Amino acid sequence: GNNNENFQGCVVDNMGNIYASGQTKSTENIASSGAFQTTYGGGTVGGTGDAFLVSFTPQGQRLFATYYGGALDDVSNGCTIDNNNDIYIFGQTKSDTGIASDGSHQSNIGGIDDGFIATFSPFGQRLWGTYYGGSGSDVIMHGSKGSNNNIYFSGRTSSINNISTPGSYMPTYAGGNDALLVK
Repeated sequence: GNNNENFQGCVVDNMGNIYASGQTKSTENIASSGAFQTTYGGGTVGGTGDAFLVSFTPQGQRLFATYYGGALDDVSNGCTIDNNNDIYIFGQTKSDTGIASDGSHQSNIGGIDDGFIATFSPFGQRLWGTYYGGSGSDVIMHGSKGSNNNIYFSGRTSSINNISTPGSYMPTYAGGNDALLVK
């Protein structure tokens, strides 16, 4: 586009299609026609801009591309894929709009910034999106498909709430930047 882009991760499906995600500050030449988010959401001066997802055929033809973000800074730290070829992007956001879908796990931002997870069909349509975080700063750094089509995410948090589930290995915040693992 007309500004800076960074790829943060990529994955290949079982048909050889390539999916890559990252961050962009470009306001043009990113999203394809009919994409989930065709216009740049915004970002702060000196910030990251919007997250984005793009897909290419094995021959290098673009299938689709979409922005993903609200008015503040959003970055996708990577992407992974499940057995149905649905694509999961994940990262960190400061935006209080443009991230979560209705009825998602966490429909509102919880703190300074939150991690996020969003799922797209192989054709680029968003299936769902959610914030993941509490009152502090949260980021999802890595994601991977496990057995039985489960998806795992890891990252870090400074939140004292909304992270762990009852009965988990470490159900309370220990201080500083705790690691987090989500299934």
